[in-house]
Amino acid sequence: MARQTSVEAYRAVRDCGWIAKTQKQIYEVVYESGPMTSGECFWEMHGGKPQRAISQSRARFTELREMGLLAEVGKRECAVTGRRVILWDVTTKAPVKRRNSTKAKLKRQIKETRAKLRDLEHKLRELELPGQEEWPF
Repeated sequence: MARQTSVEAYRAVRDCGWIAKTQKQIYEVVYESGPMTSGECFWEMHGGKPQRAISQSRARFTELREMGLLAEVGKRECAVTGRRVILWDVTTKAPVKRRNSTKAKLKRQIKETRAKLRDLEHKLRELELPGQEEWPF
């Protein structure tokens, strides 16, 4: 059963429009059934079917924590994996957009640099005349 203290936060998550689909699904499952482990959440999300790349999906929990929507509330044995793992629950906070990560910034810089390089190569080809020797660099 949903906890009354998080109803407003749930509505904010549902209506904000910038939370990714998987993040929203995870939040909704934890909201309805939490506190729970990430393994239990995915088990419930996918009807008890084994998941591929579940470790990549667990990164969504960290993202939701960084947005202030999920919190680590303890540790216990996971009913799915049998391991002692983090127990997650929703918070009463409204969603906060994450700052761009270093990785995202670097990817954007690489993309911009490649575009500049293509422009420079194009300008260089325009400057080269037929029969003219190649530039020495």
